[in-house]
This record gives sequence, C-alpha cells and structure tokens, in this order.
Amino acid sequence: MADIENQVAVAHDNWVAFNEAWASTEHDEYVELADKCDEFYVGNQWDDATLEALGDRPALTINLALRTINAILGHYSTSRADIVFKPKRAGATEQQAQTLTRVVESILDENAFEHLEKQVFSDGIIDDRGYFDVRMDFEGNVLGEVKITARDPRTVILDPNATDYDPATWTQVIVTDWYSLDDIEQLYGADKAEQLRNYAEMGRTYGTRSIRFGEPRTERTQSQAEQKRVRAVRVVDRQYRRLAMVREFVDLTTGDTRPVPQHWDEARIASVKKMYGLAVRKRMAKRVRWTVTADHVVLLDEWSPYDEFTIVPFFPYFRRGKPAGVMRQLISPQEQLNKTESQNLHIVNTTANSGWVLEEGALANMTEDE
Repeated sequence: MADIENQVAVAHDNWVAFNEAWASTEHDEYVELADKCDEFYVGNQWDDATLEALGDRPALTINLALRTINAILGHYSTSRADIVFKPKRAGATEQQAQTLTRVVESILDENAFEHLEKQVFSDGIIDDRGYFDVRMDFEGNVLGEVKITARDPRTVILDPNATDYDPATWTQVIVTDWYSLDDIEQLYGADKAEQLRNYAEMGRTYGTRSIRFGEPRTERTQSQAEQKRVRAVRVVDRQYRRLAMVREFVDLTTGDTRPVPQHWDEARIASVKKMYGLAVRKRMAKRVRWTVTADHVVLLDEWSPYDEFTIVPFFPYFRRGKPAGVMRQLISPQEQLNKTESQNLHIVNTTANSGWVLEEGALANMTEDE
C-alpha cells in the first residue's frame, strides 16, 4: 500500500512540474506560433475570418517568406561541418583521434544524420526550436547502439529557468506526447496499461489534458461506453537534476575524475583501481533523474544512465531563455505584402473598364451605350 501511495506521489509531482513548466514557458503560445510559422512557409497565409470578411475581393499570396527560408536552407546545405577529432590532451595520439573520427562517422551514417540535421535545422529556422534526441537503443542490437532522432519541437518543454544555450546548465527538460494504451503496453508492460485503464474507468484522472476518451467527435454522437474508452494518454517524460552521493575515479597524476558506473560491483571497481592506479572518492553531486509518468501511473523512475540530458537543442538565436528563429520575423512583412498587393489589385479591378466621364453633347456619330 505504501509503495502504491509513493508511486502516486511521484506521478503527482511529475504532473505538477509539467504544468508549471508549460505555463511558465507559455508553451501554448509557442505551439500556436509554430503552427502559424509552418502555415506561412507552405503558403497558407490568410486565416478563415479574414477571407470571409474579404468576400469576393482578392486575397493574394506572394510567398517571399518561402523563398527567404529556402535560401537559408540552401546556404546551410553547402556549408555543413564535418566532425573530426584532433589529439589535444596529454597522451592522446593521432591514431586515437582517427579512430574516434571513424566511429562517429559510422554512428552518423547509421542514423542518416545528414537528413536528421537538415530536419532539426529547418525546425529551428521555421519553428524557432529544433531538437535531437540521442540515446542508446537495444531494439536492433542487444549490446546497444547509438540512436539519434529528431523531436517535434512542440513536444519539448524548455526549463523555465534556463538562461544559457547549453543544456548542461538547465535543471530539467520535459518531453510530452500522446500514446495509445497499446503503445504503453508495448513500451512499459501490460500492467501499466491496465492501471491506466482502471483509473480511467473509475474517473480518477487529471482530466482531458491527461487522458482523451472516445472518438474525436462530439459527445452527443458517442455511446456511454465510447465516452469511457481511453483513446490516448499524455506521457510526461521528465529528465531533471537532483543531488545524490556519487563515487568517482580520480587519476592521482592528472587530477582528472570520471564517475563510477552505478551498476559496477566492488570487485570490478577494485580491479580498475589496481589496473590504472586510480583512487575512488565520494562526494555530493547533481545527477540526472529520469521520471516518466502517465496520469497517476509511474512508467519509469530511476537514475538516468547518461551524464547529461538526451535532448540536444538547436536555436538560431537564444537570448536569456528566449529562443527565436527566422520565420517569426518574416510574418509581419509577409502579411503587409499580401494585403498591400491584394488592395492594389482590388483598386485596379474596380477602376478598370468602370465607364467613361464625358460632357453632354460631346459625342459625335455614336450613342452613350456605344
């Protein structure tokens, strides 16, 4: 019973942190802006209310924003940087550097990184923000391999207290998305999916921001059973820093430190100490805690196997916690161009062939109709 209460408390804390971050970063406003930027890029630059008000008057779209963004993307494609390692620290060799370079090239090639990088770059230019997610994946290899994906920036919530571009200075990052119960069962087990189903049937949920019920239609057209069917669940994936006692290897010659992996036993630690002449120390340090919840259910709550967050950002501009891209700067000029040209065309249409003004009796050998 105590364990269940503790799990519910963890899920509640995660839900509160998610809502606070969402509100503090004005994520609703960002999602709305990102959607508008995407629409402007593809040429949907007039909203329905404005078109209805215009009636039969012209609504031109002269998409200079698309040409500007494509020019930036074209410049990027011709100036991409390659990753190359160079020996810099004492004891490093050119052969080690070349080996690391080849390893990274292999990882990037396996992940089709050129495509991913272009996607994240365009997300940043158009939507203000782009994100990689870098982590180990064991789906295709039981020993694990590096997996790099591009995250939809609408699903990533920045640390409200972030003032620096580098995520190493952030206290947290949250990724949230909607999952079906089948997705939950596949990723986290049938028992977790069943717990969510039970909470939904009992009506003990955080509301429609947490769980969506039935088909996406009006409730009047749904049966009572359909209204209670769980259609999607919001999963809150939060990585955050907490103080913890850690152990580190210390090189007594250079003073360099490296964390001792948490899963190592004492025999393995002693073996490494003896082999490389290292010491081990304990100290309080910040570690990354990884908590994943869905409504009242904890899907994952443990120390992260990574030293840093798996989310790697790209912001074209970043000023004291405020990311900015290029498209948002083009919206107002684009709207002005569209409206000005549309008005000019309207004026031409209403004045051309609208008739002639003449003095009475000035016509000779023709009627006014002619």
